[in-house]
Amino acid sequence: MSQPSEKINWIPTDDGTKIFSPSVSKRGTGWTAEEEPPFEIFNWCWNLLSKWLHWLQGCNAYNVVISSDANEYDYASLEAYIAAGAVAGDRVLLKNDQAVTAQITIPDNIELTLQKGKKFTCAANLAQVLEIGTGLKIKGDFVVEMSHTGTAVSIITYNGDKSHADNIIVKNTSTGTITNCFIINAAKTGNFSRGQTENTGGGTITNVLVDNSSLTTNDMIIREV
Repeated sequence: MSQPSEKINWIPTDDGTKIFSPSVSKRGTGWTAEEEPPFEIFNWCWNLLSKWLHWLQGCNAYNVVISSDANEYDYASLEAYIAAGAVAGDRVLLKNDQAVTAQITIPDNIELTLQKGKKFTCAANLAQVLEIGTGLKIKGDFVVEMSHTGTAVSIITYNGDKSHADNIIVKNTSTGTITNCFIINAAKTGNFSRGQTENTGGGTITNVLVDNSSLTTNDMIIREV
């Protein structure tokens, strides 16, 4: 069933003459056969129903969940979802930590949310950790925690156009070296991100942002903590 195009908007003026709520005892017993409920209480009920439906419509709904929830699709990891074949327009919720052992290329044109308190973790000395392509939307805080002891070269690589991220946080928690936290490849345009770097393990971050695009259409606001 498709989503209805019309909302319930039953919101009369709450001035004490058009709407009032039934008593707590009446709510517990309901109407008897002989009773005729007054219109003010019908207005109260439909008014409250309208407000709840509008509130629920504003809640997030995900058609891909990783992992685990009985939803339309459920996968054990982001890699499993990618291998199964991402579809443009998917809204993906990551509900557990994601261990990165090899480069992950995040699919184009999806919306990705990392549940609060969850993160990507990487202990490997990779040449590239996460690659962002075209039309990706990253919602909320997106944490990438590095615990390597050697050198990791590029943590977040923008290799597409018009991808947006609310807040990407790159953490270096060990003695390892990060050569580039954020990098934008040549000729890539229209990308936007707020970001943050944290270096808490005694390691080294040599470059926070490298922009190889030479374009003014990319907008990166990166804070070092």
